Amino acid sequence: MKTTIHNFLQKVRALFPTQQLEPREKIVLIAGGCFVFLFVSIQFIITPYIESRDKMILSIARYQQELINIKQLSKQYSQQDKNQNTIVTKIANRANNFSLFTFLEKQSETAGVKNKVKYMKPSLNETPEELDEAIVEMKVQGLTLEDLVNFLQLTESEKNVVFIRKMTLQADEKSIGLISAVIHFSTFLPIEKR
Repeated sequence: MKTTIHNFLQKVRALFPTQQLEPREKIVLIAGGCFVFLFVSIQFIITPYIESRDKMILSIARYQQELINIKQLSKQYSQQDKNQNTIVTKIANRANNFSLFTFLEKQSETAGVKNKVKYMKPSLNETPEELDEAIVEMKVQGLTLEDLVNFLQLTESEKNVVFIRKMTLQADEKSIGLISAVIHFSTFLPIEKR
């Protein structure tokens, strides 16, 4: 090994005869060689190492953030799944012949506003999920605010999973102090009841 290095140095000396150079020229030559060596080392060894390390650090930070997001989404999914199971359980516990249309008719009669109902339009949003959404659009006219509040309290039912999806109120054109409302009631039905 020593002889190999010794032979290499002799060949280099033969190519670059330094005996004929002044000491000042030797210093400049050595400084230039050191500069070239440092430049090549920085350019091809140190800089790529630092860049790859920075990329790796950024990649790790990104993956950590994605992991946090995945955990949050998992938690949200678990909560949604729990809520879905609660809704499915409530739907399973209500009467087999439950109909949103009939339920709203009965509640409007109980609230004393059945004669003020102008129309009821049922519709069904079919989904690929295990539940379909039944919607009834109802227009009532000539109600006092108290009548409307009583009716809404009777109809919005956590037990029967009936909720108000949308409601539009306006002053009744025919009577002062009375209001008209278009209310979209919604519930869920098992797919088997299509």
